[in-house]
Amino acid sequence: FTALDEAGMAIQLDSLDRTQLPQWIAGRLKKQGQEVQSGPDGQRALAFIAEQVEGNLIAAHQEIQKLGLLHPAGVLTEDQIRSAILKVARYNVFELTEAMLAGDLPRLNRMLDGLKGEGEPLVLILWSVTEELRILSKLKAASDAGESVQNLMRANRIWGNKERLYPQALKRVQPLRLRRAMQLAAGLDRQAKGLHAAELPADPWDGLRLVGNLLR
Repeated sequence: FTALDEAGMAIQLDSLDRTQLPQWIAGRLKKQGQEVQSGPDGQRALAFIAEQVEGNLIAAHQEIQKLGLLHPAGVLTEDQIRSAILKVARYNVFELTEAMLAGDLPRLNRMLDGLKGEGEPLVLILWSVTEELRILSKLKAASDAGESVQNLMRANRIWGNKERLYPQALKRVQPLRLRRAMQLAAGLDRQAKGLHAAELPADPWDGLRLVGNLLR
């Protein structure tokens, strides 16, 4: 990458933040002559679409096009949107760790259910979760020692949404809870590989929910 960067140009394209998705959906609806109701009903409808597509812009685009085929131009009611939108979430391991860092337990549990249902390898998920915990622990130690967290984030190639999520997690998570989460993740890794791990849920997926609970 360094060689290519020196010889050419690198452009970073950050994914759309999940909090910006309802407004993006509203803009796309407007382009096809549709809009949601004004007030809380409309905002709930936009939030519902955003929640169902789980940040997947292709899925969101498809659902918006479907609304254009099912209904004429004009105002869409919340009931029309809910009846047309199917559960189209595309669960992603990396978005799972973002939910964990954000302390968003309902979203984390929903994504764990989805990943389990889709047959995502548990070992891969545990590796990703453990890596985030390791980096968070390193940043916590640096912060407590008075070092620059921003510099350390750059050194660990943390960018995009996680540039915002890591500092929030550092302020929220207590050292003892973080240490317990790391111990729990290590035990779950052994359990997933068929080794004995005492005092853990029988299902490692439930253990991941406990890890998320420690980072709330």
